[in-house]
Amino acid sequence: MSLLPVDDWNDLRALLAQGGELAGFADYIAESLCTHLGQDWLADYKKREKGYWLTAQLAQFWNPRRWDLLDLALSFDLLRGQKGMESLLKQLRNNPSSISQAGVQIRLARLEFRRSSTVSVEEPAEHGTWKPDLIVKVEGERAMRVECRKLSIGTKALEVQQDRKQPFDPWTRIGDALHEKAAQVSQDNGWICMELDDGSFGPNGWMTGNYVGRSFEEVAADIYLKVHQFLKASPAVAGVVLLTRPDLDSAHNSAHNSTSTARTGDVVSTISIAASEAHLFTLCGSRASKVFVVPARSDQVTQVTAWRDLFSLDPSWTEWASEELLGREIDCV
Repeated sequence: MSLLPVDDWNDLRALLAQGGELAGFADYIAESLCTHLGQDWLADYKKREKGYWLTAQLAQFWNPRRWDLLDLALSFDLLRGQKGMESLLKQLRNNPSSISQAGVQIRLARLEFRRSSTVSVEEPAEHGTWKPDLIVKVEGERAMRVECRKLSIGTKALEVQQDRKQPFDPWTRIGDALHEKAAQVSQDNGWICMELDDGSFGPNGWMTGNYVGRSFEEVAADIYLKVHQFLKASPAVAGVVLLTRPDLDSAHNSAHNSTSTARTGDVVSTISIAASEAHLFTLCGSRASKVFVVPARSDQVTQVTAWRDLFSLDPSWTEWASEELLGREIDCV
């Protein structure tokens, strides 16, 4: 994939303004990201990452990526002044490569802010505990301390891309990443939230992922079994949440319950397996996302409910934030 000619925020502004439903937000997106990240951030990222972020974020699926950029700009403005946000932004300015990891934190933080009007990221460590990426409130119980992780495309997946007849199994990498995070989380019986952008849900024609072409029910059952096995081997971890990146793959794949015919904001499917839940819903920009919540114990009903309530706000978040911050309605279809 060739790089798009985006070297600074003005280039990004011009690219966004070329057409489509978000052309009118081009100035806002570029100005917001420049304000929060800094004038030289984009060039610095390209220099460090050799353009990978731009390739992955912008070149392949331009429509969902520009919606992601709007969500990021709205999130930065909405969460301004919230506990830990300045520390997180400082990390992003000093280390642009951390944008991938921070994106998962920000996705959860903006939903928690809408739900409870306050949010805490980069929470200081308590005595004997680790420094969680995010705090998720639970009614009537102690808040959940959450460690976030983004799992991106790996070398093995890219190799398999050359032989699309052979699906790759992502669970070696996913399992390794979960065990790595478990070493931190187990200090305080916390949760792990991981966004999968590793190719396992890759769209047909580009990546032969392990879950491409399989029904949502089959995927949910497989993920439950594998995560449950991990939790049995990691008894101090409270639970795992796996997310898929908001993308076109679910929305255009009939094997995933025909989400292309669903309206924005629809919860297309909800599945319960034992104490776990899986949700498939649509988002602005013809995107869709899946969420798999697997608790360690069957009595964690309140925590599972808290996750369900949190992600139920995701489908309408962009519309809500645009009206809340900018006073502008947005056509999400």
